[in-house]
Amino acid sequence: MPPLSYQEAFSYSLKLLSGRQYSEAALLEKLRGRGCSKAVYDEVVKKLRRHDLLNDRTFADAVVQNILRFQPSGRRRIRSKLKKRKVPGSVAEELISKIGDEEESHRARELAQRYAVRWAAVPKMRRLKRIYDLLVRRGFDFELCREVIDTLR
Repeated sequence: MPPLSYQEAFSYSLKLLSGRQYSEAALLEKLRGRGCSKAVYDEVVKKLRRHDLLNDRTFADAVVQNILRFQPSGRRRIRSKLKKRKVPGSVAEELISKIGDEEESHRARELAQRYAVRWAAVPKMRRLKRIYDLLVRRGFDFELCREVIDTLR
């Protein structure tokens, strides 16, 4: 496969970005898979940034807001999802640090309450274990999980 020209790389980038947002690193991976050189990639990224079509901070913020709205999760899971989407660590840490302890605690308690009702027919100890495991899988801090379970007892 011959390397992509600037125009081909730019067109392919626009096609990708019209479907969903990408981090710069994820876009680089996609373009490299198509045989794009570093020089061409740099020019494409420069133009995409100039037109505000590629911005890691905006992308990461959208990912975090989506997670918080539709999949109540703790900081660990959010960090993992951002890393998976190739968001730079500094950007990820900046956004995660904005999530307050109070907000995270509130989300964990809401999630626990929702599942306590859903699993009301399950014996109490098993139900508490299931809720604890759910909270841990969702990336909440272990100490916070214990506190939430203690309030459900």
